[in-house]
Amino acid sequence: AIPGKRTAVAMNSGRREALFAGVVGMGMVAIAQPSQAFLGFGKSSEERYQEDTAAIIALVRENLALKPGDAGREESIMKVRQDTNTWVAKYRRDASVGGKPSYSQTYTALNALAGHYNNFGTKYPLPKKRADRVLKELAFAERALSLGR
Repeated sequence: AIPGKRTAVAMNSGRREALFAGVVGMGMVAIAQPSQAFLGFGKSSEERYQEDTAAIIALVRENLALKPGDAGREESIMKVRQDTNTWVAKYRRDASVGGKPSYSQTYTALNALAGHYNNFGTKYPLPKKRADRVLKELAFAERALSLGR
């Protein structure tokens, strides 16, 4: 056996182990940090959630302010239904937001509104009691969202 060969094998083994340890270490750091956009650019998933949730809440509030017969009401309802489906599909299985009070209250309000439109159509107005409950849930969701919850 040539002494230089053993040293080279030992050095290569050490390099492989160091490379492996470095890759594992970087992976652990990536797991521990909140998810970011590609290479840290862009918005975090939490920022996107807050913006999306605030936007759907504002859209529902605008929609509930419209009276039957107002111009654009049908289109507004269709937009709310479409954006509700998008929001729910995006965040329903996201474990990082599933336990947040803002998520559960927003989801409950959107579910009540979608249920009304599915059962009664877009021509029948939302009953006052249901509208009040939806607005109350949205107010709670906004408060929780402002607190980062």
